[in-house]
Amino acid sequence: MTSKTNSSSSNKENYPKTPSLLSIDGYHCEIRDNSKVKQATCYVVLGIDLEGKKDIFGIYTFFGKENKADWMKVFEDLITRGLKKVLIIVSDDFPGIIDAVKIAYPYADHQLCFVHLQRNVKRHMTKEDSSKFNKELERIRLSSSDIDEAVSAFNQLCNEYLSKYPRFLKGILEKAEYYFAHIRYPEEIRKHIYTTNAVESINSIIEKIRMKSGGYFQSTEILEKFAFKERTLSVVNGKMGYLLLNTTLTKSYNFSNYAMNWIHKILDKSRFLYKFTCLLYHLLTYLV
Repeated sequence: MTSKTNSSSSNKENYPKTPSLLSIDGYHCEIRDNSKVKQATCYVVLGIDLEGKKDIFGIYTFFGKENKADWMKVFEDLITRGLKKVLIIVSDDFPGIIDAVKIAYPYADHQLCFVHLQRNVKRHMTKEDSSKFNKELERIRLSSSDIDEAVSAFNQLCNEYLSKYPRFLKGILEKAEYYFAHIRYPEEIRKHIYTTNAVESINSIIEKIRMKSGGYFQSTEILEKFAFKERTLSVVNGKMGYLLLNTTLTKSYNFSNYAMNWIHKILDKSRFLYKFTCLLYHLLTYLV
């Protein structure tokens, strides 16, 4: 049994058609189904559009544990509703999520939560080693100028401890590019896309509702209704919209760095030109 509620179900014209940033996560809880209380997972999709506006793109409730098949259903519904292109998806490292994202959005960047990586380091290493490792990990994240530099430094760091923690480090080495995907983006927005903190703020809303409801939800409808009702709409960053647009233009049409620097300066000085460029991008997307 499944239940779906989407933020744009009543007005599809307001749904973003341009590449967006998605922050996704699964919230685990219990929900009454007829006379029984069952384990369920809420698949939460938080989106940021090219205007820099943040909103819930969808909440999908499935009974049972979090799994790849249900994530595929979520992505299929998003695509059916019009979200056919995504710039970057931010998630935790749930088994199967990398493959699911590749199938649904093959051209999107995929960022695995960096904070979850640091927590896993603490879980698998001694206190002394994890402290040193995470300190260097943070330095790599903040000082790397591009993803190749970050991945190379990450490989060096992991190799220093590989003999002590072979299984754990081999696992994260295979996913190095996913932990540093945010480095491909301008510095001003990296802090918004290297972790799943944004979508976890929605989970905290759901958790408060659960506590008020006595520890479980009376129905999927109640859970989803109150989650949307209590959500906070906001603009994440005044510059984030055109920075995402700049990255989209670079990825889609291979503009040179010189050309993108001029585009960045123009969009920075004129809100009208920014909106005009958004409209132009929409037209190019439609024609292509």
